[in-house]
Amino acid sequence: MKNNFVHIFINILDRNHDKYLGIKKQLSKTDNHHCIDIDLSEKSMNRFRDVEFGIKKYFRELYYYSVFQELEEMLIKAINKSKDTTIVYLQDEGVWSEFLKHLIKKYNLNLIHFVNVQHGFLMKNSYSPFRDKIINSINSIYKLLLGFPKFGIGPFKGPFNYYLLFHEELFDEIPESSKAIHCPNLINRSFIDNYHLETLNTKVVHKSTLIALQHNVLFGHTSISFVESVKSLIPIVDLLKDSFGYDIFLRKHPGMNKKYFVKVLKDVGLYSKIIIDEAPIEVSIKRSPFILSFFSTILFESTLVGRVPIIINNYSFSLSKFPVQYDTIDLKKNLEGQLDRIFNAKTTSNEAKDEVNWVKLIEDDLTDV
Repeated sequence: MKNNFVHIFINILDRNHDKYLGIKKQLSKTDNHHCIDIDLSEKSMNRFRDVEFGIKKYFRELYYYSVFQELEEMLIKAINKSKDTTIVYLQDEGVWSEFLKHLIKKYNLNLIHFVNVQHGFLMKNSYSPFRDKIINSINSIYKLLLGFPKFGIGPFKGPFNYYLLFHEELFDEIPESSKAIHCPNLINRSFIDNYHLETLNTKVVHKSTLIALQHNVLFGHTSISFVESVKSLIPIVDLLKDSFGYDIFLRKHPGMNKKYFVKVLKDVGLYSKIIIDEAPIEVSIKRSPFILSFFSTILFESTLVGRVPIIINNYSFSLSKFPVQYDTIDLKKNLEGQLDRIFNAKTTSNEAKDEVNWVKLIEDDLTDV
């Protein structure tokens, strides 16, 4: 007799691509695996966007009480309804995985299995143990007083039994108590399928580049402001446009205010030299063979569909934190020679099959556990 399994998928935010889709497709072909979606309300998702993409995230206690309360009620209700082996999936880490830790302790959820599905580009962890202790101390006070944590500690610090990852190079970051699984096709199935579906009629502009920018986050990965980051692009934009005759499509982070983005472009003198890219991400990647960014998930996504990812090194962040080393343009070196080399690079693409039979893996691991 087969064991039954309940899979609970938590969605904190509606994203362009569903990182759970590949897993759900496999589960849908069985009769003993059942899926439950937990989606925050539109009001809570809007609050997430407002808080997490700006300075407000450092004052979550002023905004998130109802959001955490909503998530807690829905998750515990779903878990309590299940009489079968239960697996909970979360795409986010940070404060959300710290909140899961709190719920596990509060409701004694030690028999529940937790899976983290990577949803964005992750740098290698460089935080000190002392920092982690300080954050844990602060979070303990907030959980006692308000019932939820204030800060996240960072990736690979959560209560997860499994980490589904883009890069094998991140395996060393995973705690020994967790299982790391390299399955970029599985967790990017939504992007891959949408790419082929949405770009059937997309014209490739061979002499074009797409530059995707990071969000303007206080205390983020860069040591300079967003304005300074954009300024650092001027030499490469001028060279691409004037010497190579390329079109430059510039794409803002989806969480960035468009008016602010346009203002920065005008202030630094780039507005008339670039094309603001507002196409669906699949179309953008198909249209431009070369994808440039300081750091962005788009660098990785481009490798799945035969595009060339290029890191722009303006020395405001450490390349040693990247899990893999893509082609790099060093803004302090001869740009023309670097671009000549990159534009002659060959591309490969291998996005056809899922790397993991998730159903078999779960059944082998968790049957009679």
